[in-house]
Amino acid sequence: MGATATLRPGFLLHQVLGFDPYLVAEKMKPAEEVLRMSGVPGLPQCHYLWSVFFDQVDLLSDQEAAAALSHLLSMENVRLGLEGVRQAAVTEGQMPLLGVGQPDAKSVKAEAKAEQEHLSQCHRLVGMMRVQKRWAYWLRALLRHDWPAERIPQMHFQDANGDALKMVRHVVHVFEQYGYTLDALDALASLILYGCGALAELPARIPPEVWQQGLEALDFPLLLSQPADYLGTLAAESGMGQGNGFFPTPMAVVKFMVAAALQQEGQEGEGTGETEPWKTKSVWDPCLGTGRFLLEASNRSLNLWGTDINRQLLKFAQVNFLLWVPWAYWPLDSVPTVWCADSLQLPEQLERERLAQASEQRLAWQRISALVMGLPAPRVAGTVDGSSLPSA
Repeated sequence: MGATATLRPGFLLHQVLGFDPYLVAEKMKPAEEVLRMSGVPGLPQCHYLWSVFFDQVDLLSDQEAAAALSHLLSMENVRLGLEGVRQAAVTEGQMPLLGVGQPDAKSVKAEAKAEQEHLSQCHRLVGMMRVQKRWAYWLRALLRHDWPAERIPQMHFQDANGDALKMVRHVVHVFEQYGYTLDALDALASLILYGCGALAELPARIPPEVWQQGLEALDFPLLLSQPADYLGTLAAESGMGQGNGFFPTPMAVVKFMVAAALQQEGQEGEGTGETEPWKTKSVWDPCLGTGRFLLEASNRSLNLWGTDINRQLLKFAQVNFLLWVPWAYWPLDSVPTVWCADSLQLPEQLERERLAQASEQRLAWQRISALVMGLPAPRVAGTVDGSSLPSA
């Protein structure tokens, strides 16, 4: 995040909701503005290409999407906005003009490194576009108080690995090195929830200077752009897995089981046609854990339910949903569909516990509402007879 980041409620929320996909480089103007200023007649074509890309970015693989974004950014019309920077680099002898002279080995190596960094940045931007697309999709549904007619934006969930997992481990280590070994994972979850506006304040047991150190170690855009159950992975490695029997299912198995359970053929959703038969049908995970099955099921259903007897794991699941599955975090009727309970209880008792826990979650939604301009406070709804619970 950097040393200048400030701890305040919702300080991360703009990266979840307000990412502008046109701002594809730190000092680059939006592509449409570049073309307008330069008077290039290809503006309608550029609009069309970007529109198609934004519409399809969640359907492409990570490699395909990053390559497509890189191609769009390298098109001559878009590159016009960077000509001044490029020309200055040429003048200073840092970059050869195309077709002018022969680049030396140092220049070739520098360009290869720059290309690799550019592609890596494209991967990150693609991931953030998908997050923003999901939240924009669901915020429109909340404003209309109705199921969206548009298809569900897809999210590519994988097992936690790579640079993002290393970064998360580093943040956890920051809290551990200050003596908060048992609280380290919970502290990271609290930091993200607070940063997105879901918590009014950070737990007082950890001093502000330690929270600031954790914040500076957190690369939030990297975390957002690589969706995975990081907290669940680290929880399984800790005492939660070794002593309490928490062993999350690998995502490859999760994907297979969700595909088998939520088959696309032979069933029809409520007014959705045959392409998304589970779109409004309830999907319930009675042993939620950190939410891996609902993460994957979010690509097929908007009506997600989950219960778990472990409050700590439930908190980790809420972090995952807040970042990548807004309809699981903030249901359409604004009554929690993910709550702490023993799933073996009678439906009536489950419903009472769900509504008893609703007030705290509503406060979180109201705090987020206040940070999102124009979004009204959540509606209050629900019953106590168990009729709103999904059928077994």
